[in-house]
Amino acid sequence: MNEAAWAQKFCQKIKEFNLKSPVRVMEVCGTHTMNIARYALRSLLPAEVKIIAGPGCPVCVTDPHDLALAFAAIQIPHCIVATFGDVLRLPFNGQTLGQAPNVVAVSSPAAAVTLDAQNPSQEVIFLGIGFETTAPLTAAAVMQAQAMGLPNFSILSWHKLIVPALEFLLSQEALKIDGFLLPGHVAAVTGSDYFAFLNGR
Repeated sequence: MNEAAWAQKFCQKIKEFNLKSPVRVMEVCGTHTMNIARYALRSLLPAEVKIIAGPGCPVCVTDPHDLALAFAAIQIPHCIVATFGDVLRLPFNGQTLGQAPNVVAVSSPAAAVTLDAQNPSQEVIFLGIGFETTAPLTAAAVMQAQAMGLPNFSILSWHKLIVPALEFLLSQEALKIDGFLLPGHVAAVTGSDYFAFLNGR
């Protein structure tokens, strides 16, 4: 069964519950946002099910203070700032990181370590962004750089935790959230017990 057929079958199963009152479900993952739009899930679900857009991807919720630090980093002499491609488009005071000549897009933290090894006369700063899923990869990059004896590799950490975000959202009574579409990729790293605090909420 392909993804589109599975989505239709899933929505049909929800319709079989014959919901009598609205149910508000928040998706908290950028992948969810894309797939809900891609498969037009809102149009397939019964009218009683309301899908609310949540925090989304970690890039979209980057704090202006963190961006200010990144723009300060690109001013450091003999410095290369490495980051994921979608970070390059973040706006700050009418500029984007992608406009700076010493900002390089990389596919992974390990690629930033390789970039550092290829530029021994430069300081390479990797913008470590993401939720619990990318934090282990960033930590592994630090260990890799240390094992390779690279003294000029560093991390500007923008990592975030999903649980405090969920707890804050639950505290906002006006949102009237009945449930979350939890990020499976986070649970794959942390285990499902990470979200046990939601039981009975």
